[in-house]
Amino acid sequence: MATWQGSNGGLLAGIGGVNSNAPSVNDIGNTLQLIRQNNDIERSGANNVGLTALQGLSGIAGVFQQEKQAQRQKEFQQAYANAYASGDRGALRQLATQYPDQIESVRKGMGFIDEDQRNSIGTLAAGARLASSSPEAMQSWLQNNAGELARVGVNPQDVAQMYQQNPRQFGEFVDHLGMNSLGPEKYFDLQDKMQGRQVTMRGQDLDSQTAARNQAITMRGQDIQANLGQQRINLDAETNRINNENKRLDRMLSAETNDLKRQEIQSRIAANNQQLQQKQQALNDGYKDGINTLTTSMFTLNDIVSSPSLKSITGLRGVIPNVPGSQAADTQARLDTFKSQAYLTAVQAMRGMGALSDAEGKKLDQAVGSLQNSQSEESFRRNAGVILNTLNQKRNEAVGKYVQQNGIKRVEAPQASIDYLKQHPELSIDFINRYGYLPSLGQ
Repeated sequence: MATWQGSNGGLLAGIGGVNSNAPSVNDIGNTLQLIRQNNDIERSGANNVGLTALQGLSGIAGVFQQEKQAQRQKEFQQAYANAYASGDRGALRQLATQYPDQIESVRKGMGFIDEDQRNSIGTLAAGARLASSSPEAMQSWLQNNAGELARVGVNPQDVAQMYQQNPRQFGEFVDHLGMNSLGPEKYFDLQDKMQGRQVTMRGQDLDSQTAARNQAITMRGQDIQANLGQQRINLDAETNRINNENKRLDRMLSAETNDLKRQEIQSRIAANNQQLQQKQQALNDGYKDGINTLTTSMFTLNDIVSSPSLKSITGLRGVIPNVPGSQAADTQARLDTFKSQAYLTAVQAMRGMGALSDAEGKKLDQAVGSLQNSQSEESFRRNAGVILNTLNQKRNEAVGKYVQQNGIKRVEAPQASIDYLKQHPELSIDFINRYGYLPSLGQ
């Protein structure tokens, strides 16, 4: 009869040690130990009274801290933690190929009764992760999956309690549980299937998240109203003012002996700091919106240029109406969208960031105006290249200011991460936060 061995499951032990954003190692260890205990009871023939697998996840400290790890295991743990912290699905998928022995060791260490239980728990984890986006979705998921949770020995009330206590930690926990039950690739594929989308090369339609983000920016007034350059100057001045004010208040606090007056001074310092943080966040949000808007426009144009049907909408073929529903018609629709919407929001974003001169604006307008069906494919690509080069330059300038504002260091990203970003441009800000830059796009 298989039993739980303390040296197994080392990955889950190491996650917390190298990634402070990951859920507590002790939480995961305690949960998996409860599952293993229940499995041993079931193997012995005793009645399955049901696992409380997700209960009391914050009680035991240092369960695995005393375990001695091999160097390869440590490397695996570090790679896993880094990939998860960056939100890089591509890197997580690669771990199964790079460290198959470690993945298998963790899976065995989790002590599943059989493949059915392993697959069931992994599937439940994938669904729970998607449902954790909102309390309403989580409540619906628990109601729909109560029977399946009970079948594998998990009390739905315990799941609800853990989610209510800390939704973010719950989401990270089920990520780790699911990835180590099914493997990262199968886990993410299953999530994609549940969401009704396919992870393939960017296809014919705008990504729903990208479209939603573009709409959100439009709803904010068709423009990023505040000039971020001026906003940055104002923030620097406000930072100096508040820092000087706080120094003066600190001196008053040191000299003050009355408790009530000390509390009043401390409140003023806290209010100053909060005010400064709000202004810094507003500036960050402006840069994020601008970067996301430019990225959306760039990917729209790059998809058009990269489409095999470009030759069908330019030159001699370009003057002939395309058959509705054909790939050429889809590419034409994307071109119309770029010229009427995506490009305009990009210009508004650049002006909002104070990054577009009148001369540059006229040059861009001419290039976009030249994207006509009657021109040759070569001319179309050349004009598109002018636009993409300008958008790349302006986006890089915005990224540089955002990185400087937040003190992010540049680290070269692995090619797998870059390739994944090309498929999922909505992760651009996450990529910047992880690597400190964005790779150029297109020509």
